[in-house]
Amino acid sequence: MKHFSDPNLGRETVSADSIEIGDAVGVASRTGRIVLRVKTFFFRYRNYLILFFLQGLTIWMLYNWFQIIHRMVDYYMPLPIWDYWRVVEDFPQFKTLHLHFLWRQHNDHRIIFPELVFLLDMLLWHGRQFLPLLVSFLCYLFTWGTIAWAILSDSHLSRAIRATTVLLAGIVIGWQGSVSLLAWPFLLQWTLTEVAAILSFAWLSLAGTKKAATNSYLALAIAAAVVVNYSSGNGLLLWPILIAAGFLLQLRKRQRIALILCSIVSVGAYFVGYQFSNSLNISNFFRHPFYSIGFIGSYLSMPFGAIGAIKSPDFGVCIGLASLAAAIFLFISAARSGLLKDRPAIVLFGFYCFTLLTAIITAAGRMNPADPTFIAAKPPRYVTVPLVNWAVLISLCLWLAGKCRWRVASLITTLGFIFFIATGFSHLNWWVEGSTVDFANAQEAVLSLEDNLAVPRLMLKAFPDIGFLRRMLPVLQNDHLSIYYRPRSRWLGQPAARFSRILSTATPGSITKAFPVPSGMEVSGWAYDGGDTQQYRWIILANERGRIVGFGERFAAGIPDDPIVGKSGDPRLPVWIGFASARFKSDSYRAYLVLPGGLSPLSGSFQVPPFAAAFLDSLGASISGIRWKMDPSRSEDTIPHIMLKDSPPGPVHSTWDGSDGNTEQITSSVFTAPTGGCIILPVLHGPSVEGLAVNVWNVDGKRSIGTVPMRDSDQQWRFWRMQLDAGVTRLRITVDDYGRGWGQWVAIGEPSSCR
Repeated sequence: MKHFSDPNLGRETVSADSIEIGDAVGVASRTGRIVLRVKTFFFRYRNYLILFFLQGLTIWMLYNWFQIIHRMVDYYMPLPIWDYWRVVEDFPQFKTLHLHFLWRQHNDHRIIFPELVFLLDMLLWHGRQFLPLLVSFLCYLFTWGTIAWAILSDSHLSRAIRATTVLLAGIVIGWQGSVSLLAWPFLLQWTLTEVAAILSFAWLSLAGTKKAATNSYLALAIAAAVVVNYSSGNGLLLWPILIAAGFLLQLRKRQRIALILCSIVSVGAYFVGYQFSNSLNISNFFRHPFYSIGFIGSYLSMPFGAIGAIKSPDFGVCIGLASLAAAIFLFISAARSGLLKDRPAIVLFGFYCFTLLTAIITAAGRMNPADPTFIAAKPPRYVTVPLVNWAVLISLCLWLAGKCRWRVASLITTLGFIFFIATGFSHLNWWVEGSTVDFANAQEAVLSLEDNLAVPRLMLKAFPDIGFLRRMLPVLQNDHLSIYYRPRSRWLGQPAARFSRILSTATPGSITKAFPVPSGMEVSGWAYDGGDTQQYRWIILANERGRIVGFGERFAAGIPDDPIVGKSGDPRLPVWIGFASARFKSDSYRAYLVLPGGLSPLSGSFQVPPFAAAFLDSLGASISGIRWKMDPSRSEDTIPHIMLKDSPPGPVHSTWDGSDGNTEQITSSVFTAPTGGCIILPVLHGPSVEGLAVNVWNVDGKRSIGTVPMRDSDQQWRFWRMQLDAGVTRLRITVDDYGRGWGQWVAIGEPSSCR
């Protein structure tokens, strides 16, 4: 008998489903092993990873604060700018101890405490603005320090969370864009308000303890609130928040009564003799509720809300309202957890409420419902208030997450804020660069006044009222304050060799442009000292007799927005700008680089043009008998509709006649030079001077004796003074327009003698 056997007998049949299940189990097993290894690695090296993370945040924070200090030094200027001239106006009364001026309003604010700092700077540091800049920086630093103190005082938080919170707050507050406020001395008002406000909450939180010195802490809290009250108008809003916090902390009855009475006295005294402005419009705030909410959101979003603000203002609104929603959520969570009485809650929620009320009162006073971009909510000069508020919000998030042991939420929140801060600041470089131009413009104005030039265009950068500025400058001069304390101008007219020895080795560089301005010349050029182009700063301008006639400077803030260098100037180039005074008769200028070893000459020189800039009031009697030859079909006095000031009297002869493309030559008849041999030509031209020229001819000598200076974008009447040489008696003027491009036209007024 044969026996047959099945080879598969006794084996299991393996299906496709069982294979997939097995693969999945294997993958899960491998994934589990990877996760386990990661966890093991993390727990084994957790302390090192946290330390490395905190070191990174520390470096980031220190870099930000270093940039603040560096930029404040670069942006420094000793001369008052804009609102700071109020201090110069008040200084004579301060010297005689007539202090009633301290009660004078500044717009809607009483700024008693900031102005005391300003006036002390006049006494201690000769009005060079060192003290307000130093105090402003320290106030800003102590604001961060108070936030850090509030977080570090909570020992129930882990050290890692406390350190992370403090460092992230320092990174946000230390953003270099805050220099757009910190470097303006007059804006001490805001940093002083911030630090005094947050200190008042800090001291009030200590007054809520059971220590014997609680009354002392309450007195300090009230004193800080008074400083806020009389540093900025929004300080009035601090009192109700302090009183609410006092009840929350369950202060003793006498303490609460003292706090309420002090608030009544402080607020009541504020309005003694107060004059309400028309800017505050509470009804407007309620008539446009959605716009008001958008304005508040834009205010709270700064500076991050400025990213794409013009194209998409809704981005800022959403960011700000999201931060407000987060703050409300945190407040409710803290209330449910019984944490509102904790010191960090009192300090941080108190300051956030103060900022929110500030945003509301700002909306009531500044908002314009016709402006969809909410521009009034985003002025860079007030940026530190919402910036500190972001640091407060971040601190609240991490503090509450740590207290409630939201470990995953804490990690996600930390990483999210790091990404948000890094991305936001990287998109705000334009903000920082815009600030450099503002400060460079101010530094240029300061240099022109140091060189004793009165250039209206530059004087307006220092103060919008030139007449007021002319009255205030002697106040500084008489007391040797600001730029008149050991002024460089005392060297004007002195031999350059007396200032420092003249080096035989020339430095690469030269004068590249020069243009007449009232009372002198504006000059620009470049220099390269063979090393870092940031090393040199000062230039001396001397005439052909070796006498100092002015100074030039490579502005530490950057290149100003000046036609002599152009708006597209590269801040990395070694460009300098200087001013030469017309008080000293000069035929040519030469520039010297000021180096530690002496004065190194730059190559070349520049000849002084025959025309000097003058003012409208310099015009004397019009020169009679002049006839003008031009196309008879053209209208003589037609010029584009542009905003003009200081227009000359009499008829105007223009090549425009309705089109930039018109070309023409206008020629005067021969006329006799006025007595004294001095004439003034009023000239106006379009934004482009290519193909344009105005010449004065000596008819007897048959040659041009002067071409009127012109430069692009100079669209105002200019009055050009020319002192004629002896023997020049008969003159002719030609106006040439060969430019067909945009803005290429020229006009001339009637020539006059010099007053």
